[in-house]
Amino acid sequence: MKKVLLMAAFLLSVSMVGCDRAKSTYEKVKFWEKDKKSDAVEVTVTNITPGAFLTPILAVGHSDEQGNMFEYGSPASAQLQAVAEGGNIEPIAGTFIATDSQIVKDPNGGLLGPGESTTFKIDHRYTRLSLIAMILPTNDGFVAANNIIIREGTQELYAIDAGTEANDERITGGGAPNLPGIPADPSGQAVAEATGIASAAIEGKVDRHPGVSGGEASALNPQIHGWTGAVAVLVIEM
Repeated sequence: MKKVLLMAAFLLSVSMVGCDRAKSTYEKVKFWEKDKKSDAVEVTVTNITPGAFLTPILAVGHSDEQGNMFEYGSPASAQLQAVAEGGNIEPIAGTFIATDSQIVKDPNGGLLGPGESTTFKIDHRYTRLSLIAMILPTNDGFVAANNIIIREGTQELYAIDAGTEANDERITGGGAPNLPGIPADPSGQAVAEATGIASAAIEGKVDRHPGVSGGEASALNPQIHGWTGAVAVLVIEM
């Protein structure tokens, strides 16, 4: 009888150890699944210009099939024009609403000034990233990451011209599509009374931005409002 009781106690002990191990394994699996579900890609955008500003940013995490915000060498869409001339991100954001995507609007809560950064997160299940913002003060200049593969690393972003408006470098307070002129200079250093560059012409297609020209008729000073090389840096951390 004593041997039977000892054997029963031993089997119970083994059973409890097995249960504890199973419970431990279960908890680890559940923790891993929870951690995996909350996993995200961290994206940071930094304005590296000496005096230009970026309007509120639109960022979208999406799949390979959901296309580009624009095409180089082609006329700008009405949605792109709204961003490039007035910083209005709503129309282009609307093109992604019906898709399986993650839309991030204005992560900085306003303008992104020289040297400033903003950080946001994109769910790990998306394979592509697109983002866009207008450059101020310009007529129709913008910065973008257009349908890029989401992978860890750093990428420089260059100024792009929508080609929808002549770069007359005149401050008019405009900003609506087809309303000539620059909406504003957030730095407050533009020449408000400047008449603008009369020889400037509408390019008619999306291309690299030529930069700030300056001159007597321009409201802008290349040393203040211009840039050399990239205008922003994009950092993706997995």
